[in-house]
Amino acid sequence: MEKYSDELLEQIEVLKEKAEENRLQKSLGNLSRQFNAWKKKNLDSRTLASHIKEWYFINMEGGKYTSGSDPGMPIAKALTDGYLKESDISPELLSRLEILIEILKV
Repeated sequence: MEKYSDELLEQIEVLKEKAEENRLQKSLGNLSRQFNAWKKKNLDSRTLASHIKEWYFINMEGGKYTSGSDPGMPIAKALTDGYLKESDISPELLSRLEILIEILKV
């Protein structure tokens, strides 16, 4: 694995935070719709509780973007998941992530 410069590592950290915020906003929006359905009596309490447990597990226990062996992997994953856009990423970092992005698309 080729090392990332300190500048690119800083960009990666900022982008990880942005991706996480975008992911949580979308996820919380979905959970909010479940709450609204419950308030309107279109969803029973047990089903809502099940949605909350599932949301918590996915988003708080297992959904975070972590690096693994390559610091750029969370950014490539967030990009392919739709939580970041190519325009969010500097051209230098984007070129470094090309192979990771291609791997994730397979």
